Amino acid sequence: MQLTDELTDRPSRTDLQTVLTRLEELGIAQSDLGKAAKSLNQKLEVESETIGKHLEELRSLVSSPEAAINKELVLQSLYLPILNERYGDVAEAEPTTFEWIFKTTTFCEWLKSGSGVFHISGKPGAGKSTLMKFLCNHTRSEELLKTWAGSNMLVVAKFFFWKFGVNNQQKNLFGLRRHLLYEVLKSIPQLIQKVLGKFWNPPVFAKTGRLPDIDMKDIQDAFKLLVTDSTLFNGLSQDLRACFFIDGLDEFDDSGTNPTHGRLVKNILEWTQASSSRIKICVSSRELPPFTDMLDPQQRLRLHTLTKMDIRRLVESRLLRHPRFGVLQGLDEWRCTQLITRLTKRAEGVFLWVALVLKQIERG
Repeated sequence: MQLTDELTDRPSRTDLQTVLTRLEELGIAQSDLGKAAKSLNQKLEVESETIGKHLEELRSLVSSPEAAINKELVLQSLYLPILNERYGDVAEAEPTTFEWIFKTTTFCEWLKSGSGVFHISGKPGAGKSTLMKFLCNHTRSEELLKTWAGSNMLVVAKFFFWKFGVNNQQKNLFGLRRHLLYEVLKSIPQLIQKVLGKFWNPPVFAKTGRLPDIDMKDIQDAFKLLVTDSTLFNGLSQDLRACFFIDGLDEFDDSGTNPTHGRLVKNILEWTQASSSRIKICVSSRELPPFTDMLDPQQRLRLHTLTKMDIRRLVESRLLRHPRFGVLQGLDEWRCTQLITRLTKRAEGVFLWVALVLKQIERG
C-alpha cells in the first residue's frame, strides 16, 4: 500500500516535461530581466555621472562662502576698469545701420560654423569700432555663435585697443590677455582653480580678504593654458567655445617689448590654431600691410566699400532734422536730393568725414 502511494505521488513523464519547460521559460525570463537590469544600471550610471559633474561644478564654488570669496578676489584682481574705457567711448550705431552684415554670407557662415580669424578692414573713420561694438551686442551674433557652439559652453569676449589710452595695458598684449582672461573666467569661474591654481586657497583668501597678486607671467601662463590645454574641461559637463572680438589692431603699441603689428597678428593666429577650433577671433584694423598680408583675404570684409546706403541714411536723417533743410526741401526737393547724393559719394565710405561735414551744416 505504501509503495502504491509512493508510485502514485511520483510525477508522470508529462508532468516532468511541463515542469522542465516552465523552468526553461523562467530561465529565459530571468535572463531578459538580467539584461534589462544591466541596461538600466548602465543608463543610471551615465545619468549619475552627468548629475555628479554638475554637482561637482556647483560644489567647487558654492560648497562654502570661502570659495565664493576666493572667486571674487581673483576676478577683482584681474579686472581693470580702464580696459573697458575705449569700448564705452565708441558710439552706438544709428538705427538700421550695419543690419546688412547679417545678410553677408561670408561673415554669417563664419559666425555659424567657421574657424580661425575673420578680418574687418577699412579706411580711418569708416566705422570699424562702431561695427565691432554693434556685433558684440547684437542678438543675431549670439544666435549664430550658439549654433557653432552646439552643446558646449559659449563665451563671447571683447577687447578694444586704444592708442591714446593713459594706461599701457589699453594698447599692449598684457592688457589684451588680461581682459580676455577676465571675461572668460567671469563666465566660467570653475576654471579659476585650473588656470590660476596657486591663487586658489579658499580658507586663506577668505580669512585675509586680500586681493591675490597676479602678475604678468601669471596671466600669460593662465591664458596659454586656456588656449592650448583641452584637458582643462575634464570633469566639467561641457567643453568651451569662445569667440573674441578684438578691435583696432592698428592701435596696438607694445613699446619697449615688441612694437610690431606683425607680431600681434602672429599671436592671434597662433591662439586660434593652438585651441583646436575651440576659439575663433574677429578682428578689425585699418588696411595696413601686416594685417592685409598675414590675414586670410577669404575671411575679410572691407567696410568702407559696403556702407554707402548706411551713410546715405545718416545724411538724410540728420539733414531732415534741420529746420532750414525742411524749408529748402519744400522749395526745391531735387536740389536737396542732389546734396544728399553728393555728400554720400564724397564720403567714400568714411563715416567720420560725413559726420564732421554734417556738424558744420548744422552749426551754419
